[in-house]
Amino acid sequence: MISSADFVFWIYATVLSIFVAFVIIVRGQFRRFSLLAMYFVIVSAVSLLRLHVFNTYGFTSREYGYFYYYSDLLLSVALYFVIASLYRKVFPSGKSHLHVLRGSVMIAAGVGIFSFAIVQEFSSRLLTHWILEYGQDLYIVSALAALFLFGAATRKPNTPKLVRQLTFVFAGYYLFFAMMYMIRNLSPHWNSLGKFVAFFGMWLPLGVAYVFCDPSINKSLDDPYPPL
Repeated sequence: MISSADFVFWIYATVLSIFVAFVIIVRGQFRRFSLLAMYFVIVSAVSLLRLHVFNTYGFTSREYGYFYYYSDLLLSVALYFVIASLYRKVFPSGKSHLHVLRGSVMIAAGVGIFSFAIVQEFSSRLLTHWILEYGQDLYIVSALAALFLFGAATRKPNTPKLVRQLTFVFAGYYLFFAMMYMIRNLSPHWNSLGKFVAFFGMWLPLGVAYVFCDPSINKSLDDPYPPL
């Protein structure tokens, strides 16, 4: 079971995700960053649904376990395409839009096929094993893509400040979880690690909210960086 503090933190994370989507819309940036806003809408919906399943079946139930991992894959895929959309902002040439779209879809499909090839030896619960493997593999690809994007945005002098800040937020988010993964492997009996993961997991919504709360955001309708 989860503690009262964990439950309050759960509600706080849900409200924060709703707030981030609200800020993006209010600041007039939904057209430019529609995928980013929709991601936090999905995060909020998934969090509320998880809460419903938790209250109905319990934290240790099979129903909650299945829903958690299936929805976690959904969030991983959604976040991957958010990172792909930021590539369009860093490389805004005429043909890059189509290249990013095709490339991101092909990479996601390729990772899915690779993950299936790894887990096909499991005769039972093949779908469950594939979902877990695919989520992990896609996370690695997303982390590498976020780090490369941050490096590219930093080196390009004409990258908008808002985009450069977003790439920093995403790079920091994935770097933190990579560090937590290494600590977990080195110290598997460290019981406090889960609390650190939950706490620093707020880096992404808080960072995005901070970026879009900047009063100097350009609200011009002349958008040279169309959405993916």
